[in-house]
Amino acid sequence: MQLFSGIKDKISEYFEVKLKLFQIDIENRISDLISNMVFVMLLMSISTIGFLFFLLFIAHIINSFAHNQYLGYGFVTSLCLILLAILTRDKFQVYIKTKIKEKIILTIKKQQNGDEDSHSI
Repeated sequence: MQLFSGIKDKISEYFEVKLKLFQIDIENRISDLISNMVFVMLLMSISTIGFLFFLLFIAHIINSFAHNQYLGYGFVTSLCLILLAILTRDKFQVYIKTKIKEKIILTIKKQQNGDEDSHSI
C-alpha cells in the first residue's frame, strides 16, 4: 500500500508542476501580447502626429508658393479625403484584413515552433 501512495504523491506533484509550467507559459504569452499591443499603439500615435505635422508642412509650402492662405490646406484636405475614400472601399478592407490575419497566423506558428524572433510583431 505504501508503494501506491508514493506513486500517487509523485503523480500529484507531476501534475502540479505541469500546471505551474502551463500557467507560466500563458502569463508569458499574455505579457508578450500586451507589450506588443502597447508598442504598436505608441508607434501608431507617434506616426500619426508626425504625419499630421508633415501634412501641415506640405500645406504651408503650397500656401507660400500660391500666395494664398487657404489653397494648400484645401489641397491637402482633398488629398486626405480621396485617400479615405479609397481606404474605406470594401475590396481594400478585405485585402488589409487578410494581410493582418496572415501576419497573426504566421506569428502564432513561429511561437509554436519556438522561434525566438516571433515575440515582436
